[in-house]
Amino acid sequence: MMLNRGHQFNLPMYESHIALLLLIFSIFFKTKFFYGTYPFAPFIDFFWIFEPGVGYRILLGGITFLCCLGIVFRKMNRIACFILGLIILWIILSNQLFYSTNNLLLACLFILLGVYRGNDLIFRIQLSILYFGSSISKILETDWRNGTYFNNFITQVYDLSLINILLDFISVFWVALFFSWFVIGIEISLCVLVLFRRFTFASRLIALVFHGGMLIISGGELSVPYFYILMCAFLLLQSKIEGKVNEDAQSWFDFFIDYFKTLRIHFLKLWKGTYFQNNTSYIYIYYFFALIYIIYFRFIN
Repeated sequence: MMLNRGHQFNLPMYESHIALLLLIFSIFFKTKFFYGTYPFAPFIDFFWIFEPGVGYRILLGGITFLCCLGIVFRKMNRIACFILGLIILWIILSNQLFYSTNNLLLACLFILLGVYRGNDLIFRIQLSILYFGSSISKILETDWRNGTYFNNFITQVYDLSLINILLDFISVFWVALFFSWFVIGIEISLCVLVLFRRFTFASRLIALVFHGGMLIISGGELSVPYFYILMCAFLLLQSKIEGKVNEDAQSWFDFFIDYFKTLRIHFLKLWKGTYFQNNTSYIYIYYFFALIYIIYFRFIN
């Protein structure tokens, strides 16, 4: 079946919301990708051809700005996501200082949103590769296997007051060893679970508790950007029982007006425990969460 022009170049409403959430995050937490000067230290010598001058920065900034407009106003946002993902990847490759797992994941998600055609398998594979690589790298590290890494993490890097309570009863060696293999076990489990649609809710819950727990234990000092991006990625996973955001809503305004008109129904669903059976519910909650998240970590903390 042929897709009309709008569907060819625009993401469905639900995925458009995820793209907007990722863009909001990028604007507040990844400002270096959008404006400002930065050093040029490419991974590949080829990139020295494009050593940034004024024209280079204006061109890159202009294209980025147009992509942002496309995502915000939902105009050709599929193409906008793809190009924005390539730009972020380009900036990472042209500057070793910008490389990090969360920056690379952000670029990958934008690119995958650009090629998305209704099958969430591409997002599942991306998350599986992410957790597979993370768990394998830990297993291959002696310091992770014997608990040395986590021992240093507990005693030197962060003041983990919640974990330190355990140290009054258990040796730091055993606490560090337990948490080292606990983290590895969780990552291996998620590597497998995310591939199966029937385990969507379970994988979301495990990821939320796991990565959210890191934030709580470290007092918000660990995995702030990573947590936000990963939760967006998990929202892109669909299960059989979940509905879609109303595709008849042609604008963000219509979407939120529809929510406030039926606020009583939403509270009743929450009370009855049926609220989380629809993807729309996750989006409403995540918008609220993103607002609190940005206010606290960007402006207060």
